[in-house]
Amino acid sequence: MTSLLEWEPCARDGLLYGVGAGTCAAFLGLFKRGSLISAGNWGVLTFGIVGIAAKHLCDYQRAYRRARIRTMLGMDRPAKVANFTPDKPASDKPKDD
Repeated sequence: MTSLLEWEPCARDGLLYGVGAGTCAAFLGLFKRGSLISAGNWGVLTFGIVGIAAKHLCDYQRAYRRARIRTMLGMDRPAKVANFTPDKPASDKPKDD
């Protein structure tokens, strides 16, 4: 589990938000309905939905930040080469002087 959290930067956030939301939903479901199985189902469902949503949101925010940094540094535009002209094919006709 440690290697997943090291290699995937947003996995930690997704898991933490999912565990927190799933625990809250399970306790609320237990107090409201009184059934442990129903509360567990709601907890697992909430864990999955919130965990996946938090990971995708974190990935989107990271990509947005990287794009903004590239834009501010001017790395999103192709480099210009001074006085560059592409090679033109030689014509078969001789030039008239």
